[in-house]
Amino acid sequence: MKTYQQHFEKDYAGKRWIATGMAFGLILYVFTILVLPLILSDRSITWQSALVGLPLCAAAGLAYGFTMKIFMRFMARKETEK
Repeated sequence: MKTYQQHFEKDYAGKRWIATGMAFGLILYVFTILVLPLILSDRSITWQSALVGLPLCAAAGLAYGFTMKIFMRFMARKETEK
């Protein structure tokens, strides 16, 4: 089993949190802007929703990546203090 320190170094050290966050933002964008309107019959995909959703999902993804970086750093420090 990987320790928090190994997980932090692999996924969140340096600027890797940006790539992790953007990947999360892309998944969020595809699901909320493209897939969800197809599932719900009363909504449709519009250019406006697609263009507005892009920066919102990118910002949400970056917030997720940064939050995970802080959390994983905290857990790695807590693990090494034991």
